[in-house]
Formats: sequence, structure tokens, C-alpha cells
Amino acid sequence: WGGMASKIEAAGVAAQGGVSAVVANGFDIDNVQRIFAGDDVGTLFPANERPSALQNWLAQAAKPAGRVTVKDSAVARLLRDREAVKQLQLMDIVSVDGQFGAASPVSLQCTQGKLFGKGVVQVDSQDMAERLGQQLWSLDSRVMSSADMVLTRAAAH
Repeated sequence: WGGMASKIEAAGVAAQGGVSAVVANGFDIDNVQRIFAGDDVGTLFPANERPSALQNWLAQAAKPAGRVTVKDSAVARLLRDREAVKQLQLMDIVSVDGQFGAASPVSLQCTQGKLFGKGVVQVDSQDMAERLGQQLWSLDSRVMSSADMVLTRAAAH
């Protein structure tokens, strides 16, 4: 049965996976029919856009090989409009923790240390660390695209 917190967490996982969920009184069996009829019963967690297989793996199973700290301005840009096509550039990164290769999953955190997502990097940690702070405006400065990341609901700061 579990507590309310576990029900809300499960509904949130379902919604992030592209499935709407409702938390309602299950002791009243009529609630199920009322929910499917569209009545306002319980709390609806509307479905987000269904994630790709890679994004689903990142959100549910990927073990980060390292951590990338991202500038606050870039975090705000990434979280502002989740539907927009975005990318993380080398100029958006403050620091890199851990040793990982290209195509590795990493945690994304803001400068205050709060995690705000995960992603698959296109650049290894050594190359990324060596190039931090350089003014790079070429296409090879991309670290990851929106298709390669999942962002948490919570704002990073």
C-alpha cells in the first residue's frame, strides 16, 4: 500500500515516462469509473512527452560515470523551455568531475551543487577539462544535445 509520498513518486515516474496517472481514493471503487469518464477525481499527473529509449535509460537505469557542473545561465536556458531543441556547449561548463569517455552518461549539476539532469557526453572528460574556459564557437564545442539528456522537474536553484 505504501504512503502518499510513494504514490506521488510513482505517479511522477509514470508521467515522466509519457503516461498520465491519477492519485485518488481507491476505497471508493466508483472513483475508477469516474476517472475514466473524465470527472475531476483525485490529483492528475499529466503525461510528459514520451522519452526516447536513450532518455528512458538515462532517467531510470544509467549509472553516471562523472559529473559536469553547468553555468547557471545555461541551466536556466535548458530548464526554461523543455520543448526547444537545445544543446550544452563547452562554454556552458564550469568544471568536470571524474574520468569518462565520449558517449558516457554523466550527472548534470548547477554551480550550487544541485543535480538537474543526466546526459550522454560527446566529449571525453580529459578533452573537456583541457578546453574549459576557451572561447570556442565552432560546431565541435557541443558537449550534448537535447536528445542526449533528461532534465529533472525541479529547478536547479
